[in-house]
Amino acid sequence: MKIRLKKQNRHEVKSVNQTAIQAKSLTDIRPIDNYLAAPQKPQTEDINHQQIQKKQGFNFAEISIFAGGAQGLTPRIQPKFFARPENITQQSSIPIIQRQLTPDQIKHANRIRKARGLDLLPLEAAQQLNNVEEATQPTPAANQPVANQQPTEAPHQSDAKRSESNFQVVHDYSWIKSTLKELKSWDKVKEQFSSDQKTMWQLFDFRQWYVDSLISVLRDTYPGLIAKSVGSADPTSDYDITISTPGSGKDVEAIKWFNAQVHKEFGVEPGTVFDTNLYAKDYLKVEENIDNAAKAEQKSDQDLDQPNRGFSKIGSLSQDVAALVKQRRYMKQVEWDNYVNQVVNSIADPQQQKLIRHQYEEADSIYQVAAYELLGEVKQEMSDPEKQKIEKQTKLGEDEEKVISNLPDGEYKKTIRQQLLGAEELQAITHDNSDLVLKKSNELYLDRMTKVRTLQETIRKLGTGEPTKVEALKAQIQQILGEACFYAAEAYHSEGAVKHIVAGVQGAKASSDDKDKIMNSLKPEHFLQSFNEQLGDFLKDLSHYANAPDGKIFYRSSKYLYRLFLAVAELRQYKLKKLQSLTIESKRADEIAKDIDSQLVAIRKGNKKFDSEDEKNQAAVDAMKGILGVQTASDLKVKILAMAQEFNVKVRSQMTELSTPGRNTSKDYFRNIQ
Repeated sequence: MKIRLKKQNRHEVKSVNQTAIQAKSLTDIRPIDNYLAAPQKPQTEDINHQQIQKKQGFNFAEISIFAGGAQGLTPRIQPKFFARPENITQQSSIPIIQRQLTPDQIKHANRIRKARGLDLLPLEAAQQLNNVEEATQPTPAANQPVANQQPTEAPHQSDAKRSESNFQVVHDYSWIKSTLKELKSWDKVKEQFSSDQKTMWQLFDFRQWYVDSLISVLRDTYPGLIAKSVGSADPTSDYDITISTPGSGKDVEAIKWFNAQVHKEFGVEPGTVFDTNLYAKDYLKVEENIDNAAKAEQKSDQDLDQPNRGFSKIGSLSQDVAALVKQRRYMKQVEWDNYVNQVVNSIADPQQQKLIRHQYEEADSIYQVAAYELLGEVKQEMSDPEKQKIEKQTKLGEDEEKVISNLPDGEYKKTIRQQLLGAEELQAITHDNSDLVLKKSNELYLDRMTKVRTLQETIRKLGTGEPTKVEALKAQIQQILGEACFYAAEAYHSEGAVKHIVAGVQGAKASSDDKDKIMNSLKPEHFLQSFNEQLGDFLKDLSHYANAPDGKIFYRSSKYLYRLFLAVAELRQYKLKKLQSLTIESKRADEIAKDIDSQLVAIRKGNKKFDSEDEKNQAAVDAMKGILGVQTASDLKVKILAMAQEFNVKVRSQMTELSTPGRNTSKDYFRNIQ
């Protein structure tokens, strides 16, 4: 085992508990008696808060009908589904909302009418109504419904949204909210209700409604905010959203407010109670797919600026390392060292050997620093008895103990032991109190993203002046983004994984032409980064479900196993057409990927029905035996690590993008970064 002391953290750790916006408690959702505190609008924003008298906050229950018929209640910050201030007048000191329904409100009303078995309202007729509540009555006062007539403009559906939503929040939210407050975990929700599809869909729809409602509040506080969800329509899937406020760092402030509101409402992080995480724009531009009406106020977003003038090599190297950090996070030290040696020693060129070993060592160092910082933040919020309990139950594995026993006694040996124990402690705390680890991870993520936004603002101010400094800062931004994503729950660390999976696979589902365009724009290094991140996430699932039956481990980890083979297949299809077959390829990688998707991923998504968990697990074992010839999780891990080692050697041997930058470029980089 090659043991290295962790490097000094390159970033000063700042307090991340202070938010730039005040967040009051998001109270119980019930009619009339409680209010939601919207984020305070920055003083620089062009909104006159003295236009009308406003109560503190607005009735969150009214969101359920998108402000339908709200009498005597005006929000302090107007959400999209409320009328603008100029459409609200005062009468006897009671504000009355006077406006016609918007197209989005009509769509919402028609969804409720459909769920109630009522005819749908045409756009022209519904526009004459005063509120959504009126529009959802069996016979609206102003108009008779036209049978089976659809709204003029069909509602946009994002990948994360089910096209047939039957959720009626006005009637059904109470028990759902109580259940979520009691369970405080989407994992527990799935355990309890995944076999009841009707109930699971109600929970799914409530989550989407609740999250989208908070996004609507943020849009008013941060005009032009763009939000995009990319994911599965499976009711047990996550509902992650990426937001952007082009030309500013307000997206980071918005996420702080969102996290604070959900935490005060449910007592845990959004990722815990809803399996929903908000991310700030990173590598790719964000395109709105949650609220079409919001597009009118939005500026076009842009992909992350790429460094040039020789600094692109530094950016490429940092992204390669970022992907490797994901692997290191879910390997023990001895396992990692053995794996690295297998990769490096299989490279023929001595110079390339040296560069690749440096990449893996850099990944190890970044992991050690990040894990140490996260552990320190987490322990600050633990009581002494809690810390003592964790320290008492944490032990090193036999391999680590064997290596340490060969070290000379003294402070060095003690330091190495504590460093290795720290990683085990973090894993143990994550198992016992995952929400605390998620909370501190979110704070550290936003701390890093604030640094990114500061550097981007510096670049904007420099303009065309000091081009060398500008390109160096662009490369530094790529590096810090990789570090930020270490702390972001469920996020990809590298640009390659984001472009391959998020843009190419998920974002281009509807069009093969779009997918071909995206895939052809990628470089071989992007597919390599994606492969290495899928390996890391695969190892994460193996660790998370370590005590589960082999069958459950097989289908739970199948999403990333599928993407592993997809990365191999699509690298060969779009870039390295002469890439030799891997030992594991009893048939082509694309065919193996299809088998995994149709058999194991289908079980994961609930598309296959079974009478019992035992039957479900056995079906997964049988499928894995047929696809890859293994029946245990331990055998699968050995086989996939061998595949990863072989793939990295073959691909890195053919790549020219990953090379050491020139001495002058390195000097310019370190001279200009902040």
